[in-house]
Amino acid sequence: MREISGTEKENALLTSVAAVPGDDAPRLAYADWLDEQGGEKNRRHAELIRVQCQLARSEVRMPDLAQRAADLVEAVRPEMLGSLAEPASLTHRALELRRVCPGFAGDMMAALHPPDMHVEAVFRRGFLTELTLDVALFVLAADKLIGILPRPAITVTGAAAYLRALLECEHRWLVSAIHMQTVGDRFRVGMDHGWIRTVFENDKPWPRLTTLDLSSCSLGNGDARVVIDSRKLPALANLNFARNHLDRHLLRYFTRTPRWRTLCLLSWSANDCGHDGAEALLEAAEGRLQGLELVACGIGPEHQQRLIAKYGDRVRFEPGLAWP
Repeated sequence: MREISGTEKENALLTSVAAVPGDDAPRLAYADWLDEQGGEKNRRHAELIRVQCQLARSEVRMPDLAQRAADLVEAVRPEMLGSLAEPASLTHRALELRRVCPGFAGDMMAALHPPDMHVEAVFRRGFLTELTLDVALFVLAADKLIGILPRPAITVTGAAAYLRALLECEHRWLVSAIHMQTVGDRFRVGMDHGWIRTVFENDKPWPRLTTLDLSSCSLGNGDARVVIDSRKLPALANLNFARNHLDRHLLRYFTRTPRWRTLCLLSWSANDCGHDGAEALLEAAEGRLQGLELVACGIGPEHQQRLIAKYGDRVRFEPGLAWP
């Protein structure tokens, strides 16, 4: 019988972790394997798995253990993130991208201001589960992210800045959430309207994309309809259309599409809704809808009350919808 190599066993253990994300047993089995391999790095990761699993199971607060978990996260974070922990080390990758995306690499590093250098990483039960980073960092580090198992949810921000580079990225299928604009209006600009079809209709699919923030992208009804009807977004559940140029006719159309029945969160804020749009929402199937934001949509008090009667606290007429 062929002896199983360490790499094969590790991959099998990590596959088990990914297959049953709610089960601690595969995680603890991996922690035991790490201990068997020896080394300070493996020991720290094994301890983090056990500590965070214990905290997740506990029904009481354990401040000392929580502090230990925080210390361990700080210790393993550079090891788990690799080059993402020091974005400046990716300069050589930017130069390589000149061949793929002329004009991208030349100003990419200049665009990586300190706020963009920050990478938000969330560890749960011993593993990296969420990663939020600027589009430039994602494009530069995607070939490293492909090796992280189990795969974290990856949120890319400011995608409008380097949309072409994102589209041409070989591993862009890893992305689970896109925020097209950056916080602080840095890239709040209208874009060539040909981009919407390229990204969501004519290009390759986005199999992991569950959240799409298209707020303030100067979209018209035709642009938004491309997204609503796209077959390239099989997992899409959360959609932010706020502050575009959409009207009640599109909203009525939207509520009658298959996309509506699979939607969890929708922001229609600062678009037209009015009487007709409110009636469409009242007639719509509730499906999986968990949150509906309708700030500044021209909905009168009577329709607001009727919408509250139907959707309860899932509908909001003030900002505050919590996005993944």
